[in-house]
Amino acid sequence: MSLHSTNTIDGVFKGWQGTSFAAPHVTHIAARLERALQAQTGIEPSANLIRAMLASSAKNNSLDWLNAATPPDFPQDKQRQPQEWRMRISGYGKVDSITLFTDRNHVTMFAEDALDLRQIHLYKIPVPPAFLDLRTNKRIAIGFAYNPPTRASRKAYIANSLWFEVFRRIDVDVLLSYKGKKANADEKAAEAVIEEFSAKHGAAFFPGYTEVNNSTLQQRVWEKSARGGKDLLWEDNDPFVYVMITGKAKFKHPYEAVAQPYALAITYSYESEADIQLRQKLSEQARVKQREQVRERTQIQI
Repeated sequence: MSLHSTNTIDGVFKGWQGTSFAAPHVTHIAARLERALQAQTGIEPSANLIRAMLASSAKNNSLDWLNAATPPDFPQDKQRQPQEWRMRISGYGKVDSITLFTDRNHVTMFAEDALDLRQIHLYKIPVPPAFLDLRTNKRIAIGFAYNPPTRASRKAYIANSLWFEVFRRIDVDVLLSYKGKKANADEKAAEAVIEEFSAKHGAAFFPGYTEVNNSTLQQRVWEKSARGGKDLLWEDNDPFVYVMITGKAKFKHPYEAVAQPYALAITYSYESEADIQLRQKLSEQARVKQREQVRERTQIQI
Protein backbone atom coordinates (compact mmCIF):
# COMPACT_ATOMS: atom_id res chain seq x y z
CA MET A 1 0.00 0.00 0.00
CA SER A 2 1.16 3.57 -0.62
CA LEU A 3 1.61 5.75 2.44
CA HIS A 4 2.17 8.86 0.33
CA SER A 5 -0.51 11.27 -0.85
CA THR A 6 -2.05 10.24 -4.18
CA ASN A 7 -1.87 13.87 -5.31
CA THR A 8 1.91 13.80 -5.42
CA ILE A 9 4.57 11.34 -6.55
CA ASP A 10 3.07 7.86 -6.27
CA GLY A 11 4.90 5.19 -4.33
CA VAL A 12 7.52 7.24 -2.48
CA PHE A 13 6.79 5.36 0.73
CA LYS A 14 5.39 1.88 0.86
CA GLY A 15 4.56 -0.58 3.60
CA TRP A 16 5.46 -4.25 3.29
CA GLN A 17 5.65 -7.27 5.50
CA GLY A 18 7.56 -10.54 5.59
CA THR A 19 10.67 -12.29 6.84
CA SER A 20 12.89 -10.47 4.33
CA PHE A 21 12.56 -7.41 6.58
CA ALA A 22 12.54 -9.17 9.96
CA ALA A 23 15.41 -11.63 9.43
CA PRO A 24 18.26 -9.06 9.01
CA HIS A 25 17.07 -7.15 12.10
CA VAL A 26 16.92 -10.27 14.28
CA THR A 27 20.19 -11.66 12.89
CA HIS A 28 22.04 -8.44 13.70
CA ILE A 29 20.79 -8.44 17.30
CA ALA A 30 21.50 -12.17 17.67
CA ALA A 31 25.11 -11.60 16.58
CA ARG A 32 25.56 -8.79 19.11
CA LEU A 33 24.01 -10.94 21.81
CA GLU A 34 26.25 -13.89 20.99
CA ARG A 35 29.37 -11.74 21.36
CA ALA A 36 28.12 -10.21 24.64
CA LEU A 37 27.28 -13.60 26.16
CA GLN A 38 30.63 -15.04 25.13
CA ALA A 39 32.43 -12.10 26.76
CA GLN A 40 30.37 -12.46 29.94
CA THR A 41 30.47 -16.25 30.39
CA GLY A 42 33.75 -17.11 28.68
CA ILE A 43 32.09 -19.81 26.56
CA GLU A 44 30.25 -19.80 23.27
CA PRO A 45 26.49 -19.53 23.95
CA SER A 46 24.14 -22.13 22.53
CA ALA A 47 21.57 -21.36 19.87
CA ASN A 48 18.88 -22.22 22.43
CA LEU A 49 20.14 -19.55 24.84
CA ILE A 50 20.31 -16.88 22.13
CA ARG A 51 16.79 -17.71 20.94
CA ALA A 52 15.36 -17.75 24.47
CA MET A 53 16.86 -14.35 25.24
CA LEU A 54 15.56 -12.89 21.98
CA ALA A 55 12.08 -14.15 22.87
CA SER A 56 12.28 -12.69 26.37
CA SER A 57 12.96 -9.24 24.89
CA ALA A 58 10.29 -9.28 22.16
CA LYS A 59 7.47 -6.77 22.63
CA ASN A 60 4.18 -6.58 20.77
CA ASN A 61 3.18 -2.94 20.38
CA SER A 62 0.30 -3.73 18.01
CA LEU A 63 -2.15 -5.37 20.43
CA ASP A 64 -4.53 -2.39 20.47
CA TRP A 65 -4.68 -2.41 16.68
CA LEU A 66 -5.08 -6.19 16.53
CA ASN A 67 -7.86 -6.15 19.10
CA ALA A 68 -9.70 -3.55 17.05
CA ALA A 69 -9.19 -5.36 13.74
CA THR A 70 -11.73 -7.89 12.48
CA PRO A 71 -10.42 -11.22 11.17
CA PRO A 72 -12.10 -12.82 8.15
CA ASP A 73 -15.25 -14.81 9.05
CA PHE A 74 -15.10 -13.52 12.63
CA PRO A 75 -18.49 -13.87 14.41
CA GLN A 76 -20.01 -10.44 15.06
CA ASP A 77 -21.12 -11.42 18.55
CA LYS A 78 -17.56 -11.98 19.72
CA GLN A 79 -15.93 -9.17 21.71
CA ARG A 80 -12.27 -10.17 21.31
CA GLN A 81 -10.36 -11.72 18.46
CA PRO A 82 -8.96 -15.22 18.98
CA GLN A 83 -5.55 -15.16 20.61
CA GLU A 84 -4.26 -17.60 17.99
CA TRP A 85 -5.24 -15.17 15.20
CA ARG A 86 -3.43 -12.27 16.86
CA MET A 87 -0.29 -14.35 17.26
CA ARG A 88 -0.37 -15.48 13.63
CA ILE A 89 -0.34 -11.83 12.57
CA SER A 90 2.31 -10.43 14.90
CA GLY A 91 3.95 -13.38 16.69
CA TYR A 92 5.66 -12.41 19.94
CA GLY A 93 6.40 -8.92 18.67
CA LYS A 94 9.59 -7.07 17.81
CA VAL A 95 12.89 -7.88 19.49
CA ASP A 96 13.96 -5.03 21.76
CA SER A 97 17.74 -4.79 21.73
CA ILE A 98 17.74 -2.41 24.71
CA THR A 99 16.27 -4.87 27.21
CA LEU A 100 18.64 -7.64 26.12
CA PHE A 101 21.53 -6.02 27.93
CA THR A 102 21.35 -5.43 31.68
CA ASP A 103 20.89 -1.83 32.83
CA ARG A 104 19.31 0.03 35.75
CA ASN A 105 15.72 -0.72 34.73
CA HIS A 106 16.04 -4.00 32.83
CA VAL A 107 17.78 -7.19 33.91
CA THR A 108 17.85 -10.64 32.29
CA MET A 109 18.49 -13.92 34.11
CA PHE A 110 19.05 -17.15 32.19
CA ALA A 111 19.64 -20.87 32.69
CA GLU A 112 20.38 -23.90 30.52
CA ASP A 113 19.66 -27.54 31.26
CA ALA A 114 18.54 -30.81 29.68
CA LEU A 115 15.24 -32.50 30.51
CA ASP A 116 14.67 -36.23 30.82
CA LEU A 117 11.13 -36.43 29.43
CA ARG A 118 10.10 -38.62 32.36
CA GLN A 119 11.00 -35.84 34.81
CA ILE A 120 9.93 -32.31 35.73
CA HIS A 121 12.15 -29.27 36.16
CA LEU A 122 10.98 -26.64 38.59
CA TYR A 123 12.46 -23.13 38.90
CA LYS A 124 11.69 -20.72 41.71
CA ILE A 125 11.98 -17.27 40.15
CA PRO A 126 12.52 -14.21 42.36
CA VAL A 127 10.20 -11.21 42.02
CA PRO A 128 11.43 -8.38 44.29
CA PRO A 129 8.59 -6.58 46.15
CA ALA A 130 10.25 -3.26 45.24
CA PHE A 131 9.70 -4.17 41.58
CA LEU A 132 6.01 -4.92 42.17
CA ASP A 133 5.57 -1.68 44.14
CA LEU A 134 6.79 0.52 41.29
CA ARG A 135 4.24 3.12 40.19
CA THR A 136 5.02 2.64 36.53
CA ASN A 137 4.65 0.13 33.71
CA LYS A 138 6.51 -3.07 34.56
CA ARG A 139 7.04 -6.31 32.74
CA ILE A 140 8.36 -9.85 33.26
CA ALA A 141 8.94 -11.78 30.04
CA ILE A 142 10.02 -15.42 29.89
CA GLY A 143 11.65 -16.87 26.79
CA PHE A 144 12.04 -20.62 26.33
CA ALA A 145 13.80 -22.47 23.50
CA TYR A 146 14.77 -26.06 22.71
CA ASN A 147 16.11 -27.97 19.71
CA PRO A 148 14.38 -31.35 19.33
CA PRO A 149 15.41 -34.07 16.89
CA THR A 150 13.36 -33.92 13.69
CA ARG A 151 12.45 -36.04 10.70
CA ALA A 152 11.73 -35.19 7.08
CA SER A 153 7.97 -35.67 7.35
CA ARG A 154 6.01 -32.42 7.16
CA LYS A 155 3.49 -33.82 9.68
CA ALA A 156 4.55 -34.37 13.31
CA TYR A 157 8.20 -33.84 12.42
CA ILE A 158 9.30 -32.78 15.94
CA ALA A 159 10.34 -35.75 18.08
CA ASN A 160 10.10 -34.08 21.50
CA SER A 161 7.59 -31.48 22.66
CA LEU A 162 8.55 -29.29 25.64
CA TRP A 163 6.53 -26.56 27.30
CA PHE A 164 6.36 -24.62 30.54
CA GLU A 165 3.75 -23.18 32.87
CA VAL A 166 4.00 -20.34 35.40
CA PHE A 167 2.44 -20.58 38.87
CA ARG A 168 2.08 -18.11 41.74
CA ARG A 169 2.51 -20.95 44.20
CA ILE A 170 3.31 -24.65 43.93
CA ASP A 171 2.08 -27.87 45.50
CA VAL A 172 4.61 -30.70 45.54
CA ASP A 173 1.83 -33.29 45.89
CA VAL A 174 0.28 -32.04 42.65
CA LEU A 175 3.62 -32.31 40.87
CA LEU A 176 4.17 -35.82 42.18
CA SER A 177 0.71 -36.78 40.95
CA TYR A 178 1.53 -35.30 37.54
CA LYS A 179 4.83 -37.15 37.41
CA GLY A 180 3.20 -40.43 38.40
CA LYS A 181 0.66 -40.19 35.59
CA LYS A 182 3.42 -39.34 33.10
CA ALA A 183 5.39 -42.39 34.26
CA ASN A 184 2.32 -44.50 33.48
CA ALA A 185 2.12 -42.93 30.00
CA ASP A 186 -1.25 -41.37 30.83
CA GLU A 187 -0.51 -38.02 29.19
CA LYS A 188 -4.12 -36.77 29.06
CA ALA A 189 -4.63 -37.38 32.78
CA ALA A 190 -1.29 -35.76 33.54
CA GLU A 191 -2.17 -32.64 31.56
CA ALA A 192 -5.56 -32.48 33.28
CA VAL A 193 -3.78 -32.32 36.66
CA ILE A 194 -1.75 -29.29 35.58
CA GLU A 195 -4.69 -27.56 33.90
CA GLU A 196 -6.77 -27.86 37.07
CA PHE A 197 -3.94 -26.59 39.26
CA SER A 198 -3.16 -23.76 36.82
CA ALA A 199 -6.79 -22.60 36.88
CA LYS A 200 -6.44 -22.02 40.64
CA HIS A 201 -2.83 -20.97 41.04
CA GLY A 202 -1.59 -19.97 37.61
CA ALA A 203 0.07 -16.57 37.20
CA ALA A 204 -1.37 -14.03 34.75
CA PHE A 205 1.19 -14.60 31.99
CA PHE A 206 0.21 -14.15 28.32
CA PRO A 207 -0.28 -16.12 26.11
CA GLY A 208 -1.56 -19.32 27.70
CA TYR A 209 0.73 -22.32 27.42
CA THR A 210 -1.79 -24.17 25.23
CA GLU A 211 -1.29 -21.55 22.48
CA VAL A 212 2.50 -21.94 22.37
CA ASN A 213 3.24 -25.47 23.60
CA ASN A 214 3.80 -26.82 20.08
CA SER A 215 6.54 -24.29 19.33
CA THR A 216 10.27 -24.73 19.90
CA LEU A 217 10.42 -21.04 20.80
CA GLN A 218 7.97 -19.89 23.46
CA GLN A 219 7.25 -16.64 25.26
CA ARG A 220 5.11 -15.80 28.29
CA VAL A 221 4.65 -12.20 29.48
CA TRP A 222 3.33 -10.58 32.65
CA GLU A 223 2.74 -6.86 32.14
CA LYS A 224 1.12 -4.33 34.47
CA SER A 225 0.51 -0.59 34.56
CA ALA A 226 1.36 1.77 37.43
CA ARG A 227 -1.29 0.45 39.82
CA GLY A 228 -0.88 -3.25 39.04
CA GLY A 229 1.46 -5.92 40.31
CA LYS A 230 0.04 -7.29 43.53
CA ASP A 231 -1.40 -10.37 41.80
CA LEU A 232 1.98 -12.13 42.10
CA LEU A 233 1.98 -11.82 45.89
CA TRP A 234 0.33 -14.31 48.24
CA GLU A 235 -0.70 -14.13 51.88
CA ASP A 236 2.87 -14.50 53.07
CA ASN A 237 4.08 -11.99 50.45
CA ASP A 238 6.43 -14.63 49.07
CA PRO A 239 8.25 -12.75 46.27
CA PHE A 240 8.60 -15.69 43.87
CA VAL A 241 6.83 -17.35 40.96
CA TYR A 242 7.39 -20.92 39.85
CA VAL A 243 8.21 -22.11 36.34
CA MET A 244 7.56 -25.78 35.64
CA ILE A 245 9.14 -27.30 32.54
CA THR A 246 7.93 -30.62 31.21
CA GLY A 247 7.43 -32.43 27.91
CA LYS A 248 6.74 -35.64 26.07
CA ALA A 249 8.02 -37.68 23.14
CA LYS A 250 6.03 -37.46 19.93
CA PHE A 251 7.67 -40.45 18.23
CA LYS A 252 10.68 -42.71 18.66
CA HIS A 253 14.02 -41.62 17.25
CA PRO A 254 17.68 -42.74 17.47
CA TYR A 255 18.44 -40.21 20.25
CA GLU A 256 15.44 -41.14 22.38
CA ALA A 257 17.52 -41.89 25.49
CA VAL A 258 19.26 -38.50 25.36
CA ALA A 259 17.84 -35.72 27.56
CA GLN A 260 16.41 -32.75 25.66
CA PRO A 261 18.51 -29.54 26.00
CA TYR A 262 16.72 -26.22 26.54
CA ALA A 263 17.33 -22.63 27.62
CA LEU A 264 15.25 -20.34 29.81
CA ALA A 265 15.55 -16.53 29.97
CA ILE A 266 13.64 -14.16 32.26
CA THR A 267 13.71 -10.42 31.57
CA TYR A 268 12.50 -7.86 34.13
CA SER A 269 11.95 -4.32 32.90
CA TYR A 270 10.19 -1.11 33.97
CA GLU A 271 9.82 2.39 32.52
CA SER A 272 10.51 4.58 35.56
CA GLU A 273 13.71 6.52 36.20
CA ALA A 274 13.74 5.14 39.75
CA ASP A 275 16.72 2.99 40.72
CA ILE A 276 15.50 0.09 42.87
CA GLN A 277 18.81 -1.83 42.62
CA LEU A 278 17.02 -4.47 40.56
CA ARG A 279 20.08 -6.48 39.60
CA GLN A 280 21.36 -6.62 43.18
CA LYS A 281 17.96 -7.70 44.55
CA LEU A 282 17.58 -10.41 41.93
CA SER A 283 21.09 -11.70 42.61
CA GLU A 284 20.45 -11.91 46.34
CA GLN A 285 17.16 -13.74 45.93
CA ALA A 286 18.52 -16.01 43.19
CA ARG A 287 21.08 -17.43 45.64
CA VAL A 288 18.23 -18.33 47.98
CA LYS A 289 16.30 -19.77 45.03
CA GLN A 290 19.18 -22.07 44.07
CA ARG A 291 19.33 -23.68 47.50
CA GLU A 292 15.56 -24.20 47.63
CA GLN A 293 15.43 -25.39 44.03
CA VAL A 294 17.81 -28.27 44.81
CA ARG A 295 15.50 -29.47 47.58
CA GLU A 296 12.34 -29.14 45.46
CA ARG A 297 13.78 -30.91 42.43
CA THR A 298 14.95 -33.73 44.71
CA GLN A 299 11.40 -34.06 46.02
CA ILE A 300 9.73 -34.29 42.66
CA GLN A 301 12.27 -36.67 41.11
CA ILE A 302 12.02 -39.49 43.69
